[in-house]
Amino acid sequence: MDWLKKHQPVVRSAAGWEWRIFKKIHWFWFAGFVLLPGLGLMGRAYAGWVEMPRSQEWIMQMDFFLWGFFFFYISMMIALTVGCVLVIIMKGPRYSADSYPVPDEEPLNQHSDLLIK
Repeated sequence: MDWLKKHQPVVRSAAGWEWRIFKKIHWFWFAGFVLLPGLGLMGRAYAGWVEMPRSQEWIMQMDFFLWGFFFFYISMMIALTVGCVLVIIMKGPRYSADSYPVPDEEPLNQHSDLLIK
């Protein structure tokens, strides 16, 4: 069943930044999921190698910062992905599921007595 019909003529907009970003977005996701925990592990290792006074407090502050940045990063990546998908859909061809002719209606100015003056 062909329930989506493409309207003719198809006018497509030129591809812009959305396709360039969308093709590389998986690397951004991967970088966020690998680099941020990697920074946390490196900070813990550094605190273990260097005998720092109050190292537990430093590790806890670093963890809070990295968790906050991680959730910020994930929310920004979700927004960027959704934005790219929406722009790609909006620039694509126009489809309609139930294209049928609308019956001609009377112009609004013929019913001017109904308008509030």
